[in-house]
Amino acid sequence: MSLIKGSNLTADQRRLVLATFGHRHTHENARARGVACVLCADSGGGADREIVIPAGEQAATEVRKRWHDHHVAVQTDDQWLAEHAFHFTKDGRRLKTRPGYAEPAYLAD
Repeated sequence: MSLIKGSNLTADQRRLVLATFGHRHTHENARARGVACVLCADSGGGADREIVIPAGEQAATEVRKRWHDHHVAVQTDDQWLAEHAFHFTKDGRRLKTRPGYAEPAYLAD
């Protein structure tokens, strides 16, 4: 088994990774799913639902805030791939999803 950085994937490996990891929080994944924001869709409440910011973490005008304005920024597939590494068989043809998750890219060094 080998660990390959997302930035070093071949075109076939890239297609396989993107098809396998369908819940990545990226702009391209949102478009493919037909939603405006993947994080808002996955939260179940939608972009316009309001959340209460915990005391000490908000400005005076920020007691309530839209969820979409609060969550982390969604990234592109290229950024997501660059930050992760993936387990492949030694010949690089099959993705090993046994662990079921992507590794941080630095582990592939």
